Amino acid sequence: MAKTIRQALRGRGDFVSDIYIKGMLYATTVRSPYPHARLLSVDTSDIPADVMVLTAADIPGRNEMCIGGECMPILVAEVCRYAGEPVALIAGPSQMDVVAASRRLSVEYDELSPSLQFPPADESQIARSVTGHRGDANAGLAGSDQVVQGTYRTGIQEHMYNEPQGAVADLRPDGSVVVQCATQWPYHVRRTVADNLSIKPEACIIAATDTGVDLDGKLWYPSLVATHAALLAQKTGLPVKLVYSNLEDFQFTTKRAPFVVTHLTGIDEAGAVCSAKVEISYNCGAYPLFTNEMVDRLAATALGLYDCDDLSVSIRVVRTNLPPLNVMSGFGTAATHFAAETHAARIVEITGADPVQWRVKQLGSVQTGAFKAQTTAITSAIASAVDQSDFSRKAAAYELQKKRRNDGPLQNMATHGIGLAVAAEGNGFAGSNESSYASGIAVELETDGTAVLRTSTVPRSDTLRSYWMSLVSEGLGLERSAVRLEAGRTGEAPDSGPSTLSRSIAISGRLIVGACATIQRRRFRSPLPIEVRRSYRVPRNASWDTTTLTGQPFPHYSLGAAVVEVSVDPVTFESRVKDIWLSVDAGHVIDEDQARRSLEMGVYQALEWTTHEIVRFQRGAIDTRSYLSYRNTNSSSLPGVHISFLPSTTREPRGVGSLPYNCVPAALAAAVSQATGRYMDQIPTNPELIHGYLEQK
Repeated sequence: MAKTIRQALRGRGDFVSDIYIKGMLYATTVRSPYPHARLLSVDTSDIPADVMVLTAADIPGRNEMCIGGECMPILVAEVCRYAGEPVALIAGPSQMDVVAASRRLSVEYDELSPSLQFPPADESQIARSVTGHRGDANAGLAGSDQVVQGTYRTGIQEHMYNEPQGAVADLRPDGSVVVQCATQWPYHVRRTVADNLSIKPEACIIAATDTGVDLDGKLWYPSLVATHAALLAQKTGLPVKLVYSNLEDFQFTTKRAPFVVTHLTGIDEAGAVCSAKVEISYNCGAYPLFTNEMVDRLAATALGLYDCDDLSVSIRVVRTNLPPLNVMSGFGTAATHFAAETHAARIVEITGADPVQWRVKQLGSVQTGAFKAQTTAITSAIASAVDQSDFSRKAAAYELQKKRRNDGPLQNMATHGIGLAVAAEGNGFAGSNESSYASGIAVELETDGTAVLRTSTVPRSDTLRSYWMSLVSEGLGLERSAVRLEAGRTGEAPDSGPSTLSRSIAISGRLIVGACATIQRRRFRSPLPIEVRRSYRVPRNASWDTTTLTGQPFPHYSLGAAVVEVSVDPVTFESRVKDIWLSVDAGHVIDEDQARRSLEMGVYQALEWTTHEIVRFQRGAIDTRSYLSYRNTNSSSLPGVHISFLPSTTREPRGVGSLPYNCVPAALAAAVSQATGRYMDQIPTNPELIHGYLEQK
């Protein structure tokens, strides 16, 4: 702790807010108050001489931040498309000066009519529409014994990372710029900064600071903030620090996208799925980003782990005048898994099937889906979670209680329920999309017999750092003390791409092993130093076609089964989670304690989203009361979390970061449904929703 305090006082802390450079300026962002408006003018005549204002007209480069061909402006040039969109930047000698100057800046707008409806009534809001078919879903539905329909909704979620977005930019005498920011993707920051400053990428050095628990909230947004700081540094010639307030971050940065998923499922006389149509819509806000990846993942997981021969999946990406809404842990698969598993629970109830036996039978009946090779692992995970939780006995007891709920003595007593759900987490980008992103690493055996691993990937845990270094140590036959890691910085380290979707576990590890093996073959024939660089090659079988719903989207994935037990208060309608059992197939587990902690944190975050986290908008702007009421789970009310890892059949580790998001919400909704006797088809399942459903006749 003392070391951390000393670092912060010297401007050497691990967070952006700790950084201090002598003579630096402080910056703030001027934002549109309207969700949709034409920018008419920015009047700087009343701004003090020691304060600098920068607008889109001052950007020497392209005024865009792009990902996979989808772009958004760095600063508004003509039309504001969401409340809070950056219009101008202000830098001055103190934070007080820039805040005062922002109040004196005169900005004139022509307010336009915003598009806020979701799902949309206006087709002009559709940013992208994709439909995939396999077999004939319409004919299958027409010939089925029974058709089950359900619509499922998931809400917006804030990332709630440790520290708000921020960056510190320092201009060097040669015109190059050094930017420190909390980013999961240093080379994307470099490209964006270089494009907008109109300098060579090599003249832009990015150093990643501590991202904390980011949940992908610092995947692309830091590129925007870093570019703002770098533009100001370039124009003033001085170091610039731009750090958002907590409220500013909550109101204007990216969030988890909200989804609406409709299932129309045909079942045969045995209760098995024989045909299905799935319609998926999500609100991307003002600017669609990562659309290709999200659409592919949504199509691949539209039925969760289940599948059928006759399937149709339609996906619509809806543009609105809200802040950008897109990636969070899992890139949208939490919504499709929630819908698929909640719909499965509905089928089980309608058909009167056993929830465990129905899942096991359905998972083994069709072998055409994205997870076809892992039926044994999935059923093993189910068996483990069911046995440890005593699911079958409790489910039968709570079902009996539900039938007797209206009896006089039981009316004012808490009711209980238990739910089961299964899910997967696909590691890396889907199908051939992985080839669109860099994945390079470099290992060098130096003349003194030591080794260095270079990667721009940001190691987000000490366990991952230790794992990488142990691979180098074992691969080259060196002591651990002879291996060092240079990570999270552009320059000498190759472009390792974005640190997301468990790529650091599933991809980087195998590249390190391959590089070390090459060095071992060369070390006695070539002089030292020897450096070997490796990049990931997408396997031939890793292809996914969303239009035909065929292929293998995830060459590496983890599997899990969750059981959640709850009680619901009949007065407050609060659902209290008593226990959660999570059984996981994660391949080779590097550090079981660390993996367990990671899963526990994921479970708590999934519970928060599922039970009470709500972001509310009023006329296109986030209501500040939403910020004040946004809360995390109270530590005194945390449930027992029981995690078990299935025996590994491989030496390869797999990521588990988003697995709790994919299976816990549906299990909790099923438990609340049993406890209340009302069908919970959306999250969060907060007291307001439960009370509303109980009031329905």
